[in-house]
Amino acid sequence: MFSDTEKISLSSISPASIKKITEALKAEFEVDDIDISNIYYIFTSMNLNEPTNDIIGKIVTSFVKIKGCEPKKPNALQNSLMRRD
Repeated sequence: MFSDTEKISLSSISPASIKKITEALKAEFEVDDIDISNIYYIFTSMNLNEPTNDIIGKIVTSFVKIKGCEPKKPNALQNSLMRRD
C-alpha cells in the first residue's frame, strides 16, 4: 500500500523546537503544562482545507482506470461512496 504521509513524534525534534511549540500551545490553550510525549505531526499532501476536491479527483482517476471513461456525475459518485447510512 502506498502512502505519502509522514508521521513525526514531536518529542523527537530538537529541544529548541519543542520549547517553541509547547510555549505556543500553552498560550493557545491557556494551560501551564503541555505533555507532548504522545503527540505527532502528520504531514500529508492531501488538501485538508477542502478534502472533498482531492477525494473526488482520486475517485474520478480510479473510475477512468477501471471503466475507461469519466463518470457523468462525479459528485453523485463521491456521495454514494462516502455515505454513512
